[in-house]
Amino acid sequence: MTDTDVGATTPDASLTPSPDTGSDRATAGSADPVAQDPDPSTPNTATAVPDTPPPSPPPPPLLIGRPQKRNPNAGAALVFLPIFLGGVTLIAGPQIHSEWARPIMFGLICALTAFEFMALGFVIRGRASGVLIDARNCMSLSRLQMCGWTVLVLSAVFVVAAYNVSSGVDKPLNIVIPYELLIAMGISATSLVAAPAVLSVKASQDPSQGDLDNAAGKLNIADTADIPNNGKVMGNISSNDASYIDLFTGDDVSNFDSPDIGKIQQFLITLLLLSVYGAAVVSSFIGGGARYSLPTIDNGFIWLLGVSNVSYLAYKAAPHPSAN
Repeated sequence: MTDTDVGATTPDASLTPSPDTGSDRATAGSADPVAQDPDPSTPNTATAVPDTPPPSPPPPPLLIGRPQKRNPNAGAALVFLPIFLGGVTLIAGPQIHSEWARPIMFGLICALTAFEFMALGFVIRGRASGVLIDARNCMSLSRLQMCGWTVLVLSAVFVVAAYNVSSGVDKPLNIVIPYELLIAMGISATSLVAAPAVLSVKASQDPSQGDLDNAAGKLNIADTADIPNNGKVMGNISSNDASYIDLFTGDDVSNFDSPDIGKIQQFLITLLLLSVYGAAVVSSFIGGGARYSLPTIDNGFIWLLGVSNVSYLAYKAAPHPSAN
């Protein structure tokens, strides 16, 4: 055999395809993630990104002293008083000239006005006594005093005006309010304004460490930083913690659990004056005849009310060191 025959009959290995080449190529193609087409019927869980909702905005800050939950329908109670007063006037107006009609109507109007204060307190603070709660989340005696005079005087003015309207008086609202009564209400309003001003001065002062330690022990609090105080003035964390005991106890960190003589005296004197004046109003309503003015208050009672309020404010402003 010649060399040419061998070259003709022997193929070049580099030109002869291997039988495994197709399978190797297919294997290489399947291993390439780019060349391989995904199956549309099979979900791609490796690359799926779950839908995340956008972050919610932060809640609005809560106002100090307001409850977090209030009855949204409680505002309807505010329209109860004007509607009911109008109904009482229409029904009782023709009978208001009888001897006991005006005293009964006076008591009813007092109750309705007090109910209106309770409705306002419930809407604003979430409790019926909310109008008596101050910025410290405590019951305020000066607020109670002002509410008492407002209920009494407004109810008396309403009954007199209703009587004058039913009597055909030309100027039914031409009612004379004695200056002594205006002075009494002015004293109460002054106390209402001056009491927070006095406490604001104490709030700018730091209490002693001994007072803080004593207060923490009385409240069963381990850390004095958890005491709900503002300077030397004690308060409550929430308006739900307000109690009627606040009307008779001190305002300072050092005496918040002690009887406040100034408050007790003012409460008793105010209760006495309101009771006496209410009885005078009822007595003036008994009998016939138009009433163009409200009963007067004796000057001695005015001085008594003034001295009581001055003592109340002075005792509130005085320092009260705690007893060791």
